[in-house]
Amino acid sequence: MIYYNKNKKVILSMLLIMLNITFLFAQTIIEGNVIDFQTNRSLKDVTLTLENETHSNNKQVVVSNDKGEFLFNVDFPKGTYLLTVSAINYETKKNRIFINEDKKIRIDFVLTPINLEYF
Repeated sequence: MIYYNKNKKVILSMLLIMLNITFLFAQTIIEGNVIDFQTNRSLKDVTLTLENETHSNNKQVVVSNDKGEFLFNVDFPKGTYLLTVSAINYETKKNRIFINEDKKIRIDFVLTPINLEYF
């Protein structure tokens, strides 16, 4: 009987630990489009970087497709993240996102071309 109680306590403890770990992480989908401010056309090959502001090892990078669409499927610890959007000849945009629960987030970006004048 004592052996059974010890096993029961160990199993219960492990279940509680696993349950706590799942509450520390959030399965979040972040999706959207990137378009050009002047032409209102979709921008492809735009680099989007999602990085945890506290733990820089939690980082994910995606590139927009031909329709300007992007998708992050995030399984990071809950917290504040910086989403950086950059493309050649366009101004870089940055947004802070707080991930605290499982959800779907939609963000669209409008990038402004950099004025390239040669003297």
